[in-house]
Amino acid sequence: MRSYLDTVGDKPILPAHPKELEILLHAFLLNKAIYELEYELNNRPEWVMLPLTGIVSILDMQSWRAPGISN
Repeated sequence: MRSYLDTVGDKPILPAHPKELEILLHAFLLNKAIYELEYELNNRPEWVMLPLTGIVSILDMQSWRAPGISN
């Protein structure tokens, strides 16, 4: 991640504020985990706990939530 950010530098393709960048990263991680859940449901339902665990882990991360959102 650090190498990617160093390469991008100050180009305006990413959020400038670190908190916004963190939210964007977590959104992409959640998107990927949901895709993996769909894949496992369709192909290997006995493995469905792996992506579900990832989804729960991402949703439990307090740091990416917008202010005012709590459990």
